[in-house]
Amino acid sequence: MSADDKYFYCGTTTGDILAVNMVSNTFQLVGPEKDRFSQGVTSLAILPSGELVVGAGDGTVCVVGGMGSRFKRTRSVTELCIVFYCRKTR
Repeated sequence: MSADDKYFYCGTTTGDILAVNMVSNTFQLVGPEKDRFSQGVTSLAILPSGELVVGAGDGTVCVVGGMGSRFKRTRSVTELCIVFYCRKTR
């Protein structure tokens, strides 16, 4: 669920991410348009920025933009771990 409880996100076995509007109970968006996640989306987590951390069946972990970017990939797991490590050590 998004922070404002308006949208519900779920991953599919085909590697897509779906967004459902919980206010109107309608399908809102599917993405990413290209470069789907191999072996399906197995886990999702929402960051305070509105981005999603996505885990895929092939071991891929990355950050994708929110609905405004149509779930386009923004960072890989390596970049995410470096940012997390730097924030924790300061």
